[in-house]
Amino acid sequence: MNILSFARVRAVLLKEFVQMRRDRMTFAMMVGIPIMQLLMFGFAINSDPRHLPTALIDRDHSTFSRSVITAAENSTFMDIAYRPNSGEIAETLMREGKVNFIFIIPENFSRDLVRGEHPQVLLVADATDPSASAGAANSMREIIRSGLAHDLSGALSNLVPAPPLVDVVLHKRYNPAGITQYNIIPGLLGIIIA
Repeated sequence: MNILSFARVRAVLLKEFVQMRRDRMTFAMMVGIPIMQLLMFGFAINSDPRHLPTALIDRDHSTFSRSVITAAENSTFMDIAYRPNSGEIAETLMREGKVNFIFIIPENFSRDLVRGEHPQVLLVADATDPSASAGAANSMREIIRSGLAHDLSGALSNLVPAPPLVDVVLHKRYNPAGITQYNIIPGLLGIIIA
């Protein structure tokens, strides 16, 4: 006995087409719902986040740190919303969900940069949304490179070709492993239910 009969499959397929022709509402749902979901998911799921609120702590207060800050303010990746005086205040802002990033420029940033020692900056990311924090280090490297490009001229032009001009250290909070199921599945359920 043949389990899969093409004649049976063809008969069921023809029956379903006849039923779709009879019941216009079923046909509309079969076509309309997938199109609606395609449009909703296409606009709702954004893997390229922009204008993320950021807390900035500048401990260097130099020309170079101001150039980096200006480049960060001009970027579309982050919006510097807070300038707290201490790390504790910045941590509170992140815990309350007011900022996605804490950007810290350390003391002696300009001194280490001029010496060619590849200074480090710290970027603390709220990784509850892994898509926002995934490209943070690369975006920050590009922001710093573009911010310092004008300042590193003349006697400092020998620092420009150095591969990592500044090291960006990324600390992920609240989801350090970057597990996407923690936010994608509830988000999809919310979109489908709404």
